[in-house]
Amino acid sequence: MTTNTNTNTNSKMTPNTNTNTNSKMTTNTNTNTNSKMITNTNTNTNSKMTTNTNTNSKMTTNTNTNTNSKMTTNTNTNTNSKITTNTNTNTNSKMTTNTNTNTNSKITTNTNTNSKITTNTNTNTNSKMTPNTNTNTNSKMTTNTNTNSKMITNTNTNTVTNSFPNRSPNTNTISNKNTNTNSKMITNTNTITDKNTFSNSNIYGKRVISRSCFYEDYDDSSDRCGHETTSSYIKTVFCQTCNTDGCNGAAAFSPFIALVFLPIAAMLTKLMK
Repeated sequence: MTTNTNTNTNSKMTPNTNTNTNSKMTTNTNTNTNSKMITNTNTNTNSKMTTNTNTNSKMTTNTNTNTNSKMTTNTNTNTNSKITTNTNTNTNSKMTTNTNTNTNSKITTNTNTNSKITTNTNTNTNSKMTPNTNTNTNSKMTTNTNTNSKMITNTNTNTVTNSFPNRSPNTNTISNKNTNTNSKMITNTNTITDKNTFSNSNIYGKRVISRSCFYEDYDDSSDRCGHETTSSYIKTVFCQTCNTDGCNGAAAFSPFIALVFLPIAAMLTKLMK
């Protein structure tokens, strides 16, 4: 139950450093009013229930680093700030919330690297030249929000670990939401998830079942089976594209089996009468 509190008013070139190792229920609070050139560094290793809060202005660097932490909240709030960098780095963390709020700021960079049940919220109001970068590995539920901003780049990169071909891939349901209101010159980039294909084909008279996976934009609802080309000697009897774990397994083929054997069963019934 450690509390670190740094309060600076009308300060210049002030470094705030909080380092916690193997801590529980730790609160790091850095409050700077009308300050310049401030560096806030919060480092937590093997911590639980940690809150980092930074409120700063003008040429401020906020750095929150959490390793093997649980239930961690990183909050960076900058009002009327310039050249601000907010960096939240979480490694092997769970239930982490990173919140960066910048009002009337310029040249702000928000960087979040997180994993597992993570919410990244970047809110920029009346900001200019603000890049928001969220890099998530095996992560879920990411939100970027920008209001009245100009020249903003939102980049969301999510990597899903895939165990194929040993078995069907583990696919996390990832949501990347970029909301921009009254904004100009904005680039939103989403690179997110993988999809699976399951197909049954006749190749030279032999039945071949194919299971595969591929990466595609989560928002792309197109069916890869519809535009996939095959050789003339391959006749595709059944094909399905999906983005849920296990949907290209053996169970997915059972409806097709039912469709094949239904006419056969009807024919046998007629012969037996």
